Amino acid sequence: TGFNPIQFLVDSDRRFFVPNAKLLADSLVVEQEGVKDPHWNDCAKQGIAMLDAHVASHVNYEGRRDLVTVWQLSAQLATPDPANPNQYWLEQELLNNDAAGGFIAAEARAFYDRTGGEFSSVLSSLRRHLAFVGIECVQDTLRGPCGDPRQFKNGSLAWYFVTPAMRDTELRGWKRMVLQLSLAACEEEQRSTGDSTLFLLEEFSSMQRLQCVETAIAQLGGLGAKLHIVLQDLSQLKSVYPQSYETFLANSGVVQLFGGNDETTLSYFSKRLGEALVLAHSSNQPGRDQSIREATTGQSWSVTNKPLMTPDEIERFFSRDDRLLRQLVLCNGRRPMILQRPFFDKSEYFTAMLKRIAYA
Repeated sequence: TGFNPIQFLVDSDRRFFVPNAKLLADSLVVEQEGVKDPHWNDCAKQGIAMLDAHVASHVNYEGRRDLVTVWQLSAQLATPDPANPNQYWLEQELLNNDAAGGFIAAEARAFYDRTGGEFSSVLSSLRRHLAFVGIECVQDTLRGPCGDPRQFKNGSLAWYFVTPAMRDTELRGWKRMVLQLSLAACEEEQRSTGDSTLFLLEEFSSMQRLQCVETAIAQLGGLGAKLHIVLQDLSQLKSVYPQSYETFLANSGVVQLFGGNDETTLSYFSKRLGEALVLAHSSNQPGRDQSIREATTGQSWSVTNKPLMTPDEIERFFSRDDRLLRQLVLCNGRRPMILQRPFFDKSEYFTAMLKRIAYA
């Protein structure tokens, strides 16, 4: 089973059709580091949203409503019309599509009103963000039988989307698309008959900034969804969400740490653990006169504050190679916990549970 995002648009309620087309385009357009002018990416999003909605609604694409068709059309946006040299082949078809409340025609007019260098630059940017669809094995996942993420809230459904490590950057638009449209499905589907949908997001920072996640992070519980975000260190989160990274931490019901060895992460958790009151003892050798006249013993006691765990202690206690497999767990409203990290294929609890599932 693959995931056809255009079919997701086809199945969307008319209230969500255009927002979902825009969300799909936003997923596919990955912001590049160091690019300060958002104009080109914004224009590319508008063009991709236009093509997504067009393929999902126009009668000419019945039977091939998928992202591969969108990619193919992107290569023909500037192909001259044989019958009219002053017009592009796809231009008239887009302008005559009155679906989605006129959204497609309006975006087509804005797209083709651009001239010269701006038109060429926008077209180049649009095609660049869709380039990964040209990979044949990716096309296989975008066609054929399609799972419906709306089923997440009403049944037992599990999806696994995995990319090779060496291809992660090239395919990040694909991963962003799956996540953002799945979250949109959780919001769109009002009925819920099962447990909360869990999204396990390995290497979360590699997807770059996801504005819809950033906005909805505090509201996901109400949508019946939970995110389990995996990061190498806090610097990854801060680099992608410099203004709101603490919002992610503040809305996390549980935070786990092990294998940390960078200053940013260790210092944060040391401060997060807080301080403890410590009774400090000191001693010195009083002089003869002090001992006789003032009865000084040289012993003194004081109460002082000390970090519950210093950064270097956290690094040593919860190292990746710790033979006790310890991890630090912070749970809202509870004291910090030191728990063991079990291996699911070695732990007696998990192996017994998996055997029960296998025999069921």
